[in-house]
Amino acid sequence: MCNRRGQVEAGGVAPVLMNQEDLAGIPLDPITLPWPPSMNRYWRAVNGRNILSREGRSYRAAVAAATTASLPVLGRLSVQIECYQPDKRRRDLDNLCKGILDGLAHAGVYEDDSQIDMLGLWRVAIDRKNPRVIVHIMDHGNLELEEVIPSWADDEFHPLTKEFE
Repeated sequence: MCNRRGQVEAGGVAPVLMNQEDLAGIPLDPITLPWPPSMNRYWRAVNGRNILSREGRSYRAAVAAATTASLPVLGRLSVQIECYQPDKRRRDLDNLCKGILDGLAHAGVYEDDSQIDMLGLWRVAIDRKNPRVIVHIMDHGNLELEEVIPSWADDEFHPLTKEFE
């Protein structure tokens, strides 16, 4: 097992390292995460400062446990998120992103959510028994955005059909 810096931890096995260019265009395995807390409960104001709440820390830990990243992805990214909400309440999907994306960065999947050039969210279904989000990440390496857009639209995951072409 490696830490975030790619250093082999005690008893671990060194990963096979590839050039960043070799990884461009290869989707990471989908990551299934629990339904995130609302942003109102994710942060707390204490003495005039915003800090991560107990529920926010718990969610970050759950995200870290669900990921298998040993080294962060360094290139430009596309992220698609399927949302299986717990009930029929009205929700703004864009409010879900921050906790999910920050949790993935904190878990070491990528260095920072500023690497994300394209972001898509889909409200797929209501699943009262197993509310969750499924995150699909595509590493585009150092490709320019103009080079990425056609592959996103034509060749990648289509959330409505739930298939990779």
